[in-house]
Amino acid sequence: MRLKSFAKSIFQNLLIIVSISVALLFLYSGVSSFFNNQSYEPIINNLSFEDLSLLRTKSVYEQKTNKIIKMEILNGCGESGIASRYTKFLMSLGYDVLDNSNANSFNYEKSIIKLHTANYDMAQEIAKAMGMEEESIIEDLNPNLTFDVSLILGKDYKNLESFHNALYYQEKKFLNGFE
Repeated sequence: MRLKSFAKSIFQNLLIIVSISVALLFLYSGVSSFFNNQSYEPIINNLSFEDLSLLRTKSVYEQKTNKIIKMEILNGCGESGIASRYTKFLMSLGYDVLDNSNANSFNYEKSIIKLHTANYDMAQEIAKAMGMEEESIIEDLNPNLTFDVSLILGKDYKNLESFHNALYYQEKKFLNGFE
């Protein structure tokens, strides 16, 4: 009987030691992380104020209708980086550019706007922002697409009223990086 009592006492002591060890481990972990000098800079510190403004800018259309125009921009001329340049420019105006990539070919002589919804006002708004004629709007209704509008930049993109604004936006952003 005395052996059972001794074994029970040893088991209880081991249980206490393990419990105290676990508590000390948690305490050490908490104290070391509190006094740790390693700092983690969030990704947002790498963004400029201009980049952050893209997150909160509302387009003229959104201000009037409270609807966001979702669009894609396609390079139909073959000029490297042109879809990216216009993506940044149109995002700065508050349009939701979900994708930019190459069109199915680089043989587009004129820039066009494909409207995928029944809301013609959306395409007119993009045409106005781009400085394009309304005749450049083509109805391509497809409710299964996530885009309301597809903008295909043709070889005439340098003649669009928006070209200088898109170019200026890119240069302004580049120069701000050196200030």
